[in-house]
Amino acid sequence: AIREGQQVLAVYRAGEGKLESVWTGAATAAKSFSGLPARSGVAVDGSGNPETSGDVYVATGGFEPSENVVDVLAPGPAGEEPATAAAEIRGTCPVAGSSCSGEEVVPFAKVSGVAVSGFSGDVLVTDREGVVDVFHPTLFGQYEFVRQLTGTPTGAGESEVPFSNIAAVAADASNGDVYVADQGSGLLNEFSPTRGVDQ
Repeated sequence: AIREGQQVLAVYRAGEGKLESVWTGAATAAKSFSGLPARSGVAVDGSGNPETSGDVYVATGGFEPSENVVDVLAPGPAGEEPATAAAEIRGTCPVAGSSCSGEEVVPFAKVSGVAVSGFSGDVLVTDREGVVDVFHPTLFGQYEFVRQLTGTPTGAGESEVPFSNIAAVAADASNGDVYVADQGSGLLNEFSPTRGVDQ
């Protein structure tokens, strides 16, 4: 949304459509939702995870590694903008199934979208329009790098066919299945929460 020439995030009350709050992005890494780098996606955790339910994920994609981040924001009781971010997801880890920080983090190349599984609270980050990085919230604002979806085993001999241009990613709140729409191939790919492609 735009207010007084500035890009903002409007928060509406569930079920009523009434405007509750307007966020400027002061708590994010960029300190504002306006200007560059541009915001590339917004998602809300609708899972039953007590640590993260209701958290808002704002993805930012820029040209420099430091500009590519997913800010995690926990709204106040009346939907007001928090003073500080609950967490920042800046990249993956060298080894899947682990958490890392500082220089261990492998920075995102160019964040192009974000989604959250209402089933598990897993965070799905689209990077370089060809990769989906999957993170699972643990404790105290930490996120475990679970795995990376890079393509489908639909080539000759079940070899992997890489994604070429991911247009969107989403998750089924009833079972955790992940859907990746690849514009390059014109296919919608379905992945189970814990293993490879289903169809």
